[in-house]
Amino acid sequence: MNISCAENSPRLIFLGGVLVFLMSVSFTVRSEGLDISARDGLSYESSGGNFAIKLGGRLHYDGSQVSLTRGEDIEDGWAVRRKYAKLGLSLYKVWRLGLQYDLKSEAKPYESLWLRYGGFSAFKITLGQMSNEPFSLEESTSSNVMPFMERALPNALTPSNNVGVLLSTSGSGWSAAGGAFWETYIEDSDPFNDDEGRGVTGRFTFLPIDKGDDFLHLGLSASWRWPDDSNRVRFRARPENYVAKKRLISTGRIKNVENYLLTGVESAYVRGALTLQAEYIRTDLFFIDNTKANESLAGGYLYASLFLTGEQRSYSRSRGVFGGVEPKGHHGAWELAGRYSYLDLNGDTILGGREENLSLGLNWYANSQVRLMLNYIEVDVDEHAGDVDPVFIQMRLQVAI
Repeated sequence: MNISCAENSPRLIFLGGVLVFLMSVSFTVRSEGLDISARDGLSYESSGGNFAIKLGGRLHYDGSQVSLTRGEDIEDGWAVRRKYAKLGLSLYKVWRLGLQYDLKSEAKPYESLWLRYGGFSAFKITLGQMSNEPFSLEESTSSNVMPFMERALPNALTPSNNVGVLLSTSGSGWSAAGGAFWETYIEDSDPFNDDEGRGVTGRFTFLPIDKGDDFLHLGLSASWRWPDDSNRVRFRARPENYVAKKRLISTGRIKNVENYLLTGVESAYVRGALTLQAEYIRTDLFFIDNTKANESLAGGYLYASLFLTGEQRSYSRSRGVFGGVEPKGHHGAWELAGRYSYLDLNGDTILGGREENLSLGLNWYANSQVRLMLNYIEVDVDEHAGDVDPVFIQMRLQVAI
């Protein structure tokens, strides 16, 4: 067993104490011109709502046990997956500032930092580093509310949290967002990952069926991207397990890439406590001066989620994403989920490996801020990735406000 968080123990204990305190306290103090609340984070709102501030954060603490029949040495033990502090400011109901600070990282702590103007009637404009580009339903969904501990394998093909300019709009039963992005600010021990290059990305969602608790979500995403000056890209994925710190499939550094196109289709059907969700994501690589034939990589997933206690995950029609869960009873909410996912990083000349995962999840929501998660994952990779077939049992303690 490896204890990965020992060196961060003082900050971890401090953050955990703050989060549990804010989660457990539910109070509101109102006087003339003052509204302070700690029910959903710690917030203050002035009279008339012209100024508001909200403080919050999240702590995800993971444990994992691995079983191997052959192949790689894969870590298990305990580790802090996420440890964020969050600040939101609102001014005159049209300006918004968002900040998410990564307390695990000293070198690059700003997970997101953006400014949004919503004074136009037709659209909103956001500038800065955003938590994600508008691509994929799962990528756009907060890690606080996903039914599984990690996003599915094809998430390795999606663009991440980059600096850019974003326009977003919505109407009755649809949403659209698009923008230009040119720099990333993600912590990674490998400097190669510090620049995803430039890209133009957009996402469109709509609800062909919308009957309240019974609806069908469909969406399309696309991103046209240019690598940095090295003209190299790389795609790789963890086996839906953070503690393992092992990427079983990887393309390595693909050279002479002039540009590449990401496309994705997404769907979700919700009927009361049942959710079915699926995505397919594809990457088409185009090479400089036709130095070699174009290559394509792809992946997808399908999952089902059922709340045994009858809850339904919230959904934002203006953004086309799922939100959190509010348990109905005093004993919390129970959720059962199953997922199949795959990612194929093999092309004609690129042999990064193919991985398929089968996962089962059981989640207990003590309330809207605290969740316990248990995941069982069977992994199967092909001969290009070493023919390794680990089995993971992992759990998470989550506190998020």
